[in-house]
Amino acid sequence: MINIYKKIETALPAIIFALIFIVMMINIVTRELSSQALDWPIEFSRYALVWLTFLGTVYLFRTDQHIKVDAFWNYLCKKLNPRVIAALELLKLSIIIFFAGFLSYYGYIFSDRLKFFSSPSLNISQSYLYMIVPVSGVLIILISLIKTYNIFKKRG
Repeated sequence: MINIYKKIETALPAIIFALIFIVMMINIVTRELSSQALDWPIEFSRYALVWLTFLGTVYLFRTDQHIKVDAFWNYLCKKLNPRVIAALELLKLSIIIFFAGFLSYYGYIFSDRLKFFSSPSLNISQSYLYMIVPVSGVLIILISLIKTYNIFKKRG
């Protein structure tokens, strides 16, 4: 199950990026041939870029490649007891779970409120654009719970 998730997690952003590229190329060719740009490719690309950003955030969090202060953490790891480091990791993950829960809850409420509003060019519900916010929040919570489990499992 985890391997399927990892494959989807890496393939989906690549597909979205390819779609952005193709759609924008279509817009460029159409603009050059007819001297008129289409409205929907720009809107689609904007929405796809938002999804790409949130999916990238989840991927970077899972693989620990997000921006962080490594120098300070590495210094603490050398100086502190492994139990204290595990406690700090758990505190960090607890804060992340709280924030991701906040993001998921209010992202869902915001997305739900926009379900009757349509995008100008694509004429789809605005909630599809903003639904990635609670989805990414839930994924970050799940990843945090897995990381928490691994900390306890490592401690024995």
